[in-house]
Amino acid sequence: MKSNLLVRLCHIYKCCHSILRSIDKYDDGDILGDSKEVKAILWDMGIIGEAAGLILKAHPEVISDHPDIPWSDMRRMRNRIMHGYDMINITIVRQTIFEDLPLLLPKLKNIIQKINKSAGPV
Repeated sequence: MKSNLLVRLCHIYKCCHSILRSIDKYDDGDILGDSKEVKAILWDMGIIGEAAGLILKAHPEVISDHPDIPWSDMRRMRNRIMHGYDMINITIVRQTIFEDLPLLLPKLKNIIQKINKSAGPV
């Protein structure tokens, strides 16, 4: 069960990292003018939200242990992207990318390291 949690956390971490790596190539958020990059970012955000939703369902202890992580917001963003694709607020996407993801990465890394440490040697 912990390995499933770890996989989902790693998916979230890798997608956040991928998005942040993508924006490094652009000045001042110009990335949102590149439709291929926007699609890739939205795909990664969808994966982040799907994984967060699965963690919400299967691992309530993680949610309660880490209330500073916006698990439900990540899930809602995924739902907006997938089901309300024609109503995506690009301002919220930009804010998520530039303000929220940089703060999320170290928190996720910390959780992943704790789980790895508690799992012990393989």
